[in-house]
Amino acid sequence: MINGVTATAGQTVEIEVAIGVGIINLSTLDSYEIQIDVANAENDIGRTRVVILDQVVVTVIVPTIFEFIVDGLATTTDVNGEATTGSTTDTAIPFGVLEAGTPKFMGQQLSVETNANNGFTVSVEQDAPLQSSFGADIDSFFDGTDEVSPSAWAPPDGQLANGALANDEDGWGHWGMTTEDGDINGTGPTFTSSNQYIAVLSTPTIVFGHNSVCDGTTTGAGTAADDDLCLTEVGYKVEITPLQEAGDDYTTNLMYIATPRF
Repeated sequence: MINGVTATAGQTVEIEVAIGVGIINLSTLDSYEIQIDVANAENDIGRTRVVILDQVVVTVIVPTIFEFIVDGLATTTDVNGEATTGSTTDTAIPFGVLEAGTPKFMGQQLSVETNANNGFTVSVEQDAPLQSSFGADIDSFFDGTDEVSPSAWAPPDGQLANGALANDEDGWGHWGMTTEDGDINGTGPTFTSSNQYIAVLSTPTIVFGHNSVCDGTTTGAGTAADDDLCLTEVGYKVEITPLQEAGDDYTTNLMYIATPRF
């Protein structure tokens, strides 16, 4: 029953039901009658009815999109401030014949398209050292120390015997990698400029990442001084000294691991 409504015969009474005003909200699903007393000589009574129904649940499913692409780069392509000395494909980085004191530098392009809410990370690892069939290896940057903090490129030590190294041969040749993505969102090494390298390890190292959705094409200015959002380039550099053991089948396999973050 609603009190305090003044109306005369023939008038239309409009009732606006607001939360907490005049009518107690009922939680039980049912149909309820509302009685309206009209203050006139006839003491008319009107009735209306409200129905409380269950809530309507709206649901939506958005499928996950995640596409990771590796592409080769042509010779003289700038990767983090340095021009490549040879071309690559999506499945091969062929350094070819190495000459002592002459570094070689090659790269690949990485791109990610995803609608994962927190973006993605891309890491890289090698399955074994870069070595020949008879066990000689080109060590990790630099001089076999497995450098994980981006550092300026330095030639191998090149001494026949150096007591400061774990093994003398660690200083005869080494290789490392760089990335143009200067902001991996706190999940990997912090590259801040060109000519910075880390070791290629047998455990995953994050070299590319973003913290939101990506279109696979948005990139940065071409160096690690800024953040490459959805497309970047990574580079691999190798240099030997005259002491590096001969071999025509130095090989290792790289694996990229792209992971969405929800």
